[in-house]
Amino acid sequence: MIDPKEKRIGRRRNIPSLPMTWCSNPRRAPRCRDDKRVDGRIVEVSVTGAGIIATTLKKASVGDTVVIHCLDHICPVVIRRIELDLYPGESYYGVELLDGAGSLADELRRRFLDSAPGAALPDFLSR
Repeated sequence: MIDPKEKRIGRRRNIPSLPMTWCSNPRRAPRCRDDKRVDGRIVEVSVTGAGIIATTLKKASVGDTVVIHCLDHICPVVIRRIELDLYPGESYYGVELLDGAGSLADELRRRFLDSAPGAALPDFLSR
């Protein structure tokens, strides 16, 4: 399932996986933070989003907003793509980082995109 409103402006870049947790109820997000629990891994980043392989969220749909905790940041993302059961019990989620995700977006950009900016740019900008 792919959201027709997906706003990806660059290709996703594979990164070393980063453990993350998430919460499908944004109001409960601070309580969902648990450094001992890992729900999934961020495996790709782009200028506006990320690719996550995580425990399948049974009630999640394209367009839903969830909150993730990664690298000591708690931030909202909207699910733009779901590939169910990529691995047993795990699915792939393409997410868009929302306005409140600035701190995580900055951290991901600094760690993974600034070192090779052309890898995350659209084709017409990377020439």
